[in-house]
Amino acid sequence: MLRFRVFLPLIAVSQLRLRITLPTIRIYGYVGGFRDPNGMGIATSLSMALLGFALVGLVLQNYFTRKQHFTVITGKSAPIEVTDLRRWRIPLAILVGVFAVIVLAAPVLAVAITSMMRALGLAIRPENMTLGHYGRLLQMPLVARSLRNSFFLALSVPTIGVFAAVILTFVKRKGRMPGRNAIDYIVSMPYAIPGIVIGVAMILAWIRPVMGLSIYNTIWILFIAYIVRFMIFPMRTVGAAWKQLDSSLEEAARISGAGEARTLRDVSGPLISTGIISGWLLAFMPALTELTLSILLYSPRNETIGVTAFNVMQEGLVTVAGAYAMIIVVVVVTLNIVLNLITAKRARRLNPVHTEAGN
Repeated sequence: MLRFRVFLPLIAVSQLRLRITLPTIRIYGYVGGFRDPNGMGIATSLSMALLGFALVGLVLQNYFTRKQHFTVITGKSAPIEVTDLRRWRIPLAILVGVFAVIVLAAPVLAVAITSMMRALGLAIRPENMTLGHYGRLLQMPLVARSLRNSFFLALSVPTIGVFAAVILTFVKRKGRMPGRNAIDYIVSMPYAIPGIVIGVAMILAWIRPVMGLSIYNTIWILFIAYIVRFMIFPMRTVGAAWKQLDSSLEEAARISGAGEARTLRDVSGPLISTGIISGWLLAFMPALTELTLSILLYSPRNETIGVTAFNVMQEGLVTVAGAYAMIIVVVVVTLNIVLNLITAKRARRLNPVHTEAGN
């Protein structure tokens, strides 16, 4: 439910009022509350504690998965095995359908209805419905600016991320440099800890110019923070796709006279293209609606979709925020469908034998 994460801070606020607090809520309060002169120091200490827990989890994960192999793409063709569910087919289909309705359809329907209500709390009747909230959004300069900023970040960050992921995965797979396995820890750590911790780290790192470069209070601090935060998605999908390749494919290319660059371009690259596209999309969706980083790092005229939706909700304009959320849902779903069609078409072109057999 990445497309609805812009509303998660409201849940955190309600928990705070009920005296059910979390470390991330405390960190946000100390950074943005200006009530404690030592607030930034306390927030940093809490962030380091969460960082330590995340590091322990990553070490355990890598320990249990380091010896596993997932090679499924080799030089030999293999038939696709279909599991016959027999009498469990219909019950499982019903269970999956009910799950989809509760988890996916119901929240989207609730947001859609809210976006068309004249006022929150009215009965769901035709006379209480309107599309005026969508027109109101078009008249708000803040909305157009936040859409422009978020789309810039959501398009550029995944693009840089997948390019870096291919290079880093190639270095890890083929390189012999010491410490190359530390790449997993470096990339995984920013996503294993709360985003607000990354926000605090970015503030401490860039609040003063670094080597004469000042990006604080600009959109570029968001750009760097997003890359740090969402680099895990292209790294995981590209790495998983590359693990499925048998080394004999690349060895055959090198025996034929191809160098490393040619092998990457003509052999490995096309075979991991699905992972590249998946990683791009997985980074695009959270980057488009990200809030926990942006709420600490945004500045005037650099608002994002998440920040704007949160501020609109804070002002009590729930119906307008619902209309805003529906626009984002339509955009994300449309892009997802387009990329799935592109991926399916590319898969048919790369595997014509299996496609013809399936037909």
